[in-house]
Amino acid sequence: SDIELVVVSQGPGSFTGLRIGMSLGKGISLVQKIPLISIPTYEVIKRNFDFVEFPLLLLFPSRKGEVILFEWERDKWVKEGEIVKIEKLPQFIEKEKILAGEGVLLYRDWIEKNLKGKVLIPPFSYHIPRPSHLAVLGIERKKEAIWEKGISASPLYFREPRIGDKN
Repeated sequence: SDIELVVVSQGPGSFTGLRIGMSLGKGISLVQKIPLISIPTYEVIKRNFDFVEFPLLLLFPSRKGEVILFEWERDKWVKEGEIVKIEKLPQFIEKEKILAGEGVLLYRDWIEKNLKGKVLIPPFSYHIPRPSHLAVLGIERKKEAIWEKGISASPLYFREPRIGDKN
């Protein structure tokens, strides 16, 4: 086989989607005896903004009315995985920032109404993880030997699933 490496998104994301992707990646890794590297989704989306010297807030959907917030500023994460009610988002906007991620798409109307002039919202393609960025990050981590054994990789969850709960 020509495959030398398996790279999967670690999350945050859909509970079921993460489990399926991670399981498939582990299966391929074990059968082919090749490394598996998992990359957090927020790292993949941040790669969409590598050319920008601007504070960045990435938002991922959590439960109804909540987002999981990641903040990048001056070459480092200053907030990672903070769960915030959407109406509390203005507390994190002390200066103009770029907002991206699926949470921005979900709450775009609220954001545009309540944060007008305080945030920049890029075009749609910047809100989603690009497979090419996932692959490049995986290759970089393999070269730098920054990865765990494939079998120990696990999805990055910020909450337990609420089975049967509609909230």
